[in-house]
Amino acid sequence: MKPGLAVFVCLAVPAAAAEYAGAPRVGNFTPRGWHRGSTVEVEFNGLALKDPRGILFTDTDKIRVLKTAEAAPPPRDNNNNNNNRPRRGGGREGNTRIVATLEIAPDCPQGQHSLRLQTAAGLTDLVLFNVGGLPTVQEVEDPRQQKTDENGTADTAQKIEFGSTVNGTLVTLPEGMEQDWFRVEAKKGQLISAEAECSRLCASGREDGFEALLTVRDAAGKILASADSQPLLLIDPFLAIAAPEDGAYYISVSAALPPENNRRIPYRLHAGEFRRPSAVYPAGGNPSEKLAVRLIGLPSGVSDKAEVTLPAKEGVFAFNVDDGTPTANPMRVLSGANVLEQEPNDSQETATAVTAGSTAPFALNGILEKPGDTDCFSFGAKKGERLNVRLYGQALGSPIDAGFTIAKAGSNSKANRAEDSNDDALGIFDGQTTRERLDPAEVWSAPEDGEYVLTVSDTRGKGGPDFVYRVEFTGVRDGLLTTLSPVDNNARQARDSVTVGRGNRAGVIIATKPLPGANVEGEYELVARGLPAGVKLVAPHFKASDRRVPVLFEAAADAAVSAAAVELIALPTDAEKAKTAGFGYNQSIPLVTLGNDPVWQVMVDKLSLAVAEDVPFTITAKAPASPLSKNSETTVEITLTRNNGYTGDVVVMLEQPPRGVNGQQNVVLTGDETKVDFRLSGEGGVQPGKYNLSFSARNREGNDRTGAGRIWAASAAVPLEVSDPWFRVKFARTRIERGKSGTMTGTIERLREFPGRATAALIRLPRGLSLTEPVALGETDKLSFQLQASDDALVGSYNGVACEIVVDNGGSPLKQIAGYGSLRVDPARKAE
Repeated sequence: MKPGLAVFVCLAVPAAAAEYAGAPRVGNFTPRGWHRGSTVEVEFNGLALKDPRGILFTDTDKIRVLKTAEAAPPPRDNNNNNNNRPRRGGGREGNTRIVATLEIAPDCPQGQHSLRLQTAAGLTDLVLFNVGGLPTVQEVEDPRQQKTDENGTADTAQKIEFGSTVNGTLVTLPEGMEQDWFRVEAKKGQLISAEAECSRLCASGREDGFEALLTVRDAAGKILASADSQPLLLIDPFLAIAAPEDGAYYISVSAALPPENNRRIPYRLHAGEFRRPSAVYPAGGNPSEKLAVRLIGLPSGVSDKAEVTLPAKEGVFAFNVDDGTPTANPMRVLSGANVLEQEPNDSQETATAVTAGSTAPFALNGILEKPGDTDCFSFGAKKGERLNVRLYGQALGSPIDAGFTIAKAGSNSKANRAEDSNDDALGIFDGQTTRERLDPAEVWSAPEDGEYVLTVSDTRGKGGPDFVYRVEFTGVRDGLLTTLSPVDNNARQARDSVTVGRGNRAGVIIATKPLPGANVEGEYELVARGLPAGVKLVAPHFKASDRRVPVLFEAAADAAVSAAAVELIALPTDAEKAKTAGFGYNQSIPLVTLGNDPVWQVMVDKLSLAVAEDVPFTITAKAPASPLSKNSETTVEITLTRNNGYTGDVVVMLEQPPRGVNGQQNVVLTGDETKVDFRLSGEGGVQPGKYNLSFSARNREGNDRTGAGRIWAASAAVPLEVSDPWFRVKFARTRIERGKSGTMTGTIERLREFPGRATAALIRLPRGLSLTEPVALGETDKLSFQLQASDDALVGSYNGVACEIVVDNGGSPLKQIAGYGSLRVDPARKAE
């Protein structure tokens, strides 16, 4: 298996549990990381963590699972710190624990790796396990039993070997949040680098805005350096100094911005002689190239030169400068000319030129080295050629807030300025606060053949030695991107993967969007690559303009419990177009949030899917006997099959219906109920056509926000035809007095033929008015309804009285709202 491929390790399979636990969720796990070339035991606490079956690593095959097992409940936390507890849940899912033994290969890439535990009931939410290059030690304090700060001063500092990583925890004590001190020995002139992984480690749902502070002191307690959040790491600190003398040095971890809630904060402190640049220049090159780079932000006297061999695959590349450098500097890989700015280049006349004759793709590299700096590059372009022009700055961890313009060389005309981007320009879905949005991107076409000048500047007029950027020019490819559409933005991890029970179905909605600048048309299909054995994708062909596609995953009854990271792409059904079409899958998974905004998130390029044990129920749906029309109603017959005597309540819902189609709410089958007529209604704006509906069923237990304890099943796709209405009714304005009868008249227009007999009635009448009886529709185009007003009927004018026409379609009545009338209720007149 090649590096970078997802790995699922399925261990010994016990018999299925008698009670189906439902979807598992991780609340906390420890340790949050370990070092390469070692074996470590990781304890996962959470909800419904029962009957473990393996772990899905979505981005590496360099971590093996040797064993997983259920464990006793976690020990009581005497500090009452709530972040050690699993997330809240409801029902029977319970607080549980799994212990996994991981073997980390010596060549495992450093950094964060995505994983999901799998139980008999499915996959957990995604969490990140950190792999470092330095030997790992544990902080001496036990945070679960801690009552005092045991290593919070120079005198009590924990001694660690220089060149190691500490897994520690900051605890909120009665007197406030503690700080942890560690002592190292260094020689004069020796590089002392420190980096903290802290906010990045926290579990999903974190909403307290915590930021860590790193401080280095000498033996006398004098502060030599301190750092909080850094642009490269966004919300975590790093620093580096040269030791002024031989002797002891103290590195402390504390809170720059303390948490708003009473909790424990895990961290990983890396301390060693590794080089920790704030930026690398140039920030990219060609595939498989040996590239000489300059390291920016290192202390004086430390070598700022390095050579990196770039991978053969284009895209982003994580460059760890030294073996112990904890977090990589992002770099870019792209075929084509790789141009480095040549100063001075702050005007069109002095612009750095792209090699004559070079065509896209090519890349421009530079640094805005001082406030007010601008950089200019000249290049040739052909009229009408569509190019994606994208600047990478924030995406590389640079502090730059860049903007660029493109203008005809020698022209005095003002060019349009590109600054912040949006998801469409970046080719991502729902990026929310993704840093890349601060980088400009534009689809650009040359208005005529000739030379053009791109000018880069900082929108705030700032600059500095690490204001590194890279601009890539690439050709536009026509095609579609795909992602798993979130069901609920407030609970994005509740269903951010797919679990399908054996012999059952799972229904999801796949969202699509064009690649940046793409012109897409025609018919497309979804293709799933890498599905587990026994699983198939059932998806309709769809128009290129469709943005939401309901699909099903079906698992055979004998499919093995397993999991995989699936490549899910959209391709034209035309075979020739498919050969050149662009495609991709990307999904944003927020991990650390501040309010409603994610400040640390993971973008994954594959869909996580698991086959689970048999689900305790299945559902089927019967298509409506007749079409649904605007302002009408129909029903879908839902049948629930309960397996193994399951008697729990089951909620039935219509998942992501077509625009203008509404499903009945709060449909629950209780006890031994197995059938329900699910009501559908069509709004006035629904478009006629043929659609597929997706119905899902779930148990009532479980947690809405996290999805813990939930069990899901789906019906096969149900065809629904939406047609134009049969009738239109126009009413004359009507008045009626309290205590009297009256007539409301209207003119009926027959828009098309209708099956069977039909009757008309008035609904939504104001209080105190009643209809004598419905009216049968005959040959006449007139309608008359006899109304009776009570003595206490509500006086006033009403515009929402609706005419409901019911068509008897062979025992399956079809209802349509054919029009609305105005009615005024007056007080009773006094007798003369």
